Amino acid sequence: GIASFWWQHKILGFFCITLVFLIMFSRNYLGVHTSQDVIVSLVIGIGFLILIKKTLHWIEHGKNRDIVILIIMALLCCAISAFIWFKSYPVDYNAQGEILYDATDTRIYSSARVLGIFSLFFGLLFENRFIKFSAENGGIIRKIIRVVIGLYLFRIYTDFINNYIYETTNGFNAYCAENILTAIFITIIFPCIIKFADIIIN
Repeated sequence: GIASFWWQHKILGFFCITLVFLIMFSRNYLGVHTSQDVIVSLVIGIGFLILIKKTLHWIEHGKNRDIVILIIMALLCCAISAFIWFKSYPVDYNAQGEILYDATDTRIYSSARVLGIFSLFFGLLFENRFIKFSAENGGIIRKIIRVVIGLYLFRIYTDFINNYIYETTNGFNAYCAENILTAIFITIIFPCIIKFADIIIN
């Protein structure tokens, strides 16, 4: 996302673009993904980035357009969830006739991701209407500090997820809780913390 602001902050943009390519190389070098995987993922990521930027621009220049987008996303997420649960999956067996992979895991994990995507859009609507956080406030140093604080807080958050959520619940509920809380943290909790800190500093 930061790399998309290349023309405004060339040094930061160059750093982020370099980081993206290093991650791509490492995934391929370690054998976790093929070259086709990382290239297709890059293209999809750029496509989503362009789509999100245009959507946010469209929302900002009209009344109640954020609600329209949220309704569209709700319908889209329902359609995707229905497809996930009603789609037939191939079943592979080993020599003993045992199932090698249960498609239920795929359904549960994918449905939780879809719920997380909807939660992300809901959080964006909430932030846009009530928090009204702007990343443009402050100079480049303050923005870097925000990123560092965000990464530190996200580390605390992931520890909470691993040490509490997955210890107290499991399966579909744990996946849903992780995705919903992640969306809320990114779109609501972190902007609130940064905005409150800016108010104190100013």
